[in-house]
Amino acid sequence: MALALVLRLPRLGESLWFDEVNYATRDAAASMRELAWLSLNDPPAPFYRSLMFVWVRLFGEGELIVRLPSLLGGLFSIWLAFLVTRAHYGRKVALVVAVLLCFSPVHVWYSQEAAPYTLTLFFTLAAVLVFGRLRSGSPTPASYAVYLLMLLGAVSSHYLAVLLVFPLWLSCITTGRPDRRRIFAVHGMVLAFVAAALLVKSHWGTLRVGLGFLRPFTLFEWWMFFFHWSLHGNTLWTASPYQADLVFLRENLPLLIMQGACLALYVRGVVVGCRRGGRSGAWLLEALSITMPVAMLLLTWLGFRKMYIERYIWVTMPFFLMVLARGVVDWRINRVARAVATVFVLLIAVGSYGAWLAKSDVWTVYKPNPDWRAAASYLAEESASSGDAVVWAVTPADGLQFYFRTRPVHNPPEIVYCTPTQDISDRLASTGPLTVYVVKNHHWKGGVDEVLQQLADVPGLQPVGSRSFKGLELYAFEWPGG
Repeated sequence: MALALVLRLPRLGESLWFDEVNYATRDAAASMRELAWLSLNDPPAPFYRSLMFVWVRLFGEGELIVRLPSLLGGLFSIWLAFLVTRAHYGRKVALVVAVLLCFSPVHVWYSQEAAPYTLTLFFTLAAVLVFGRLRSGSPTPASYAVYLLMLLGAVSSHYLAVLLVFPLWLSCITTGRPDRRRIFAVHGMVLAFVAAALLVKSHWGTLRVGLGFLRPFTLFEWWMFFFHWSLHGNTLWTASPYQADLVFLRENLPLLIMQGACLALYVRGVVVGCRRGGRSGAWLLEALSITMPVAMLLLTWLGFRKMYIERYIWVTMPFFLMVLARGVVDWRINRVARAVATVFVLLIAVGSYGAWLAKSDVWTVYKPNPDWRAAASYLAEESASSGDAVVWAVTPADGLQFYFRTRPVHNPPEIVYCTPTQDISDRLASTGPLTVYVVKNHHWKGGVDEVLQQLADVPGLQPVGSRSFKGLELYAFEWPGG
């Protein structure tokens, strides 16, 4: 955990971006009424946003402060992953899993993002750990209460975590009858909670599915989720997940060889489990590693084409790494093979982290975080000396608005959203002299080039330069007045 903390310090203080502003700051919900409305109408589960509603009012909205719950959830999830793996596969496998998670660019990324994903992982792993102890020990009523709370925390952080209840349910069939009834009762309460939450949303709010950034989950996506995104965070060989295809794999033969070797180790981990069984709850971790992908695949085959993005099923990743690590470590006779396999996966992990650091402005785990804080400071200085100013944005600039609100900015520029189809000259004709800034997000362009072309054709509008920031470009124009 100390190593994990050190590895998560770089970039931890970067400016907040769109998702973080809308999950974890006062901009997400200014009042209890707004929080209730979001819980009913916004797709995410309500726990994290509700937690942060209280958190920022107690501790403030600094970058480190709002990311601290995610950081703590990430660090303690490594500890829980170690305990879960040790209970099922032994200490040596557990150590490898912990180190892989320490260096994992995916785990680092979500430990640094003010979003619900590491808390979902924390609650999920805690529930699996408590579940194992319920089955192997002499549980008390308090143990069942803790198990229920951990599962409710997971599904309240992300609704799709409810899918993991089913392998837990199946795994407890071999338990003695009284314990089995109690575990079934806990699972039934969790399923009833999720069903009630979705019914309330559909009746009194909005139950939205099929958002534009989601895509179908195919067998190719399954392969890339396990052996590309989960394995090295899209860092060693980098491609946008919306553009990667079989051609990408064929053009990168070393990547395909590495993926094939890791597939062999993962399959070996499954085969070892088949031959030797598990310590408690045989096959549970293997089942947890495939439950969400199988469900996503079935939903896609049923016609739901907008269901998947990697982070929605990322709680599967530690269970995948557990099975992989078992295939790496569990060689009872061939110590040379164990040493080679261990060095191989650790080199992937360390190399992936190094590549993640080197590619700070490249789409790896996800699209990079723009430097809204620096852009806001620049605009504040410029507007203080140049008079009236306006910022035109084609894609969301919530990070800019957040820093205008939280920094001492005198007369901050107004942020106006426009589309490429609007007539820019008509909008300018009704205004007086002002400076127009157009913000271009390099990773979310949304037609900004068309807007810039329109501005270039407006008589009297003079371009006066541009300024670059991480992931952003600000173009300045002087308008003499309509």
